[in-house]
Amino acid sequence: MGGVKQVYDWLVSRPLRTAGLAFYASLPYSVYAFFTSDIQDDFAASLAKIVFPPAAAFLGTGIAAELLKTFAYEDKFHPRTRLGDFSKRKKIKKSLENIDFEARVNREFVQLEKPGSVKAVVSYFKRPAFPDTPGGADALAQLAGKEKDPAIFLSAVVEYFKQDKYDEAFLQLDKALQAKKALPKLHSLDWRVLQLTNQLDIFLNPRDPAPLIGAAFLNAINQRFGSALYYSSLARHTAYEFDSAFKLEVHCLGALMNHTLNSTVSEDIWKGFIHEVRKQPVLERVSETKNPVRQLKDSRFLAGTVIFKDKKSRVDLEAEKELNEYLSLRLPDKFCVAEPFYTTESPVDGLHTLAMRFMPGETFLEKLKKYDYSALEDTVDCLAFIHAKVPEGMVRKGRVKLGLKLKHKLVDSDLSIPKSLARKFVQNYRPVFDSLQDTRFVYNKDAHPENWLIAGDKIVVLDCENEHLVPMQFDLVNLLEYSDLLPDKVKDRAIDGYIGSYKKYSGTELNKQEFRLIYFNSVITRAVSLCSAWSSNDRRSMHSQRPVVINNAIHAISRLKQEHRDYCRKYHSYYVALEESLAEIKGLVSVQGNH
Repeated sequence: MGGVKQVYDWLVSRPLRTAGLAFYASLPYSVYAFFTSDIQDDFAASLAKIVFPPAAAFLGTGIAAELLKTFAYEDKFHPRTRLGDFSKRKKIKKSLENIDFEARVNREFVQLEKPGSVKAVVSYFKRPAFPDTPGGADALAQLAGKEKDPAIFLSAVVEYFKQDKYDEAFLQLDKALQAKKALPKLHSLDWRVLQLTNQLDIFLNPRDPAPLIGAAFLNAINQRFGSALYYSSLARHTAYEFDSAFKLEVHCLGALMNHTLNSTVSEDIWKGFIHEVRKQPVLERVSETKNPVRQLKDSRFLAGTVIFKDKKSRVDLEAEKELNEYLSLRLPDKFCVAEPFYTTESPVDGLHTLAMRFMPGETFLEKLKKYDYSALEDTVDCLAFIHAKVPEGMVRKGRVKLGLKLKHKLVDSDLSIPKSLARKFVQNYRPVFDSLQDTRFVYNKDAHPENWLIAGDKIVVLDCENEHLVPMQFDLVNLLEYSDLLPDKVKDRAIDGYIGSYKKYSGTELNKQEFRLIYFNSVITRAVSLCSAWSSNDRRSMHSQRPVVINNAIHAISRLKQEHRDYCRKYHSYYVALEESLAEIKGLVSVQGNH
């Protein structure tokens, strides 16, 4: 019986495919009729014998399977229709009757040029009619990015929509609108066929929000923006009324639609969505950043679409959002930032939340763990661009107070080292501190390997908190000395690459010897800071990494002695004491990590 049920479920859950099977099953009869009928004597009757069976089989079976799917079949993705659902949906539609969705569309944002010479009509069923256009949604998106052609962007939207990659489809639609050029519409026949099938699906499945999301997309693609907002709103209300298993996904898609069209109620939709997300029992941490970045990993769609960053200060999150937007307008094409969507106005459990677009890919740390250094050159290049282009005046809190911060890190209760050891380190820190004053201070990107995402051929910049100016070597240390996965030769090439890229983007040439001296001193400083931060009970997974960064600092002193002998002779006693202090700290955190 189990096998029979599986076959039944397979046939019922796919009405169109089932109708196709019936069509092919009836073809032998049509072939028989073709060879046995006297077409010359009675053409009409013969044609009916040949054509009617497969047509009737296709339509009859398709309609029967669709009705069975509607009223007698249910799975995780398809809720079964009950008779009472129609009246409930009618009430939902009535509640939306008095809303002017056209007025919600920001016409200044979506004001397009008058159609002039549009390259082609976008088709749903055929390949795009562009010369040299490769197949596949990703290839289309790349081509659209180069050509800045809204017609190609819309073709990418259609291809992503077919694959149910709604977040990517929204992103391409957003880019098509931002191009501010004439947009082609769907081919008229495509539009009519899709609209007919979609409306039938909506009618038969009043509790299923999926066809309503489909309607929102189709209307947006065909530039019926008011209707697109209407259907996304109807989908959201339907999902909550019938307690859909995918109500959060539907809510998120509605928020993305409003965001894409720059709707006047976009912030309200995002606010409601984050409020619902906050009710979920588990928001899983994405990476070991200072301020938690989380995602809903139980949701296949939301885990790959939106991430949530929590912080006590809304001002800090807004500053990060502003910096993201600043960089997104200036970064070269091979780099991008995680697009910010919305920041909550009121805290929940003392924390504000910033919703950002998640981009699937591997963090640079994940690449390093496989000893894959292929993305290092571009990552260093991107870091140099950020340092060169973010103006000092945009950084909110000015220069970091290095001495004060170091003291706080050393006496932090989480690090838990003897006061005498902390005092010894501070007393011998003078040459390190003095050298750091001689370098350029730049925006603190916090460039550790988990804050870079490798997504295809793009480097995605994550976690752009906007707080302090720091010595420019600090970020390079964060990137290269976070682990023991990079050999010295690779680090040296990265340092040289940074110096070259910084000159390229800023026009300023850095002295290599001085830069390297300050780099090694920066390793010492950052090792203490990271070791202290990773000693928190909230970051137990990083406890085992503390001896690694301290060991990197000890190694940095060794390299400093090799490359800068005169300097190290001058401050010999200081660096001997620092080496001893670091070795003692390493011993203490190694013991703590084993408990």
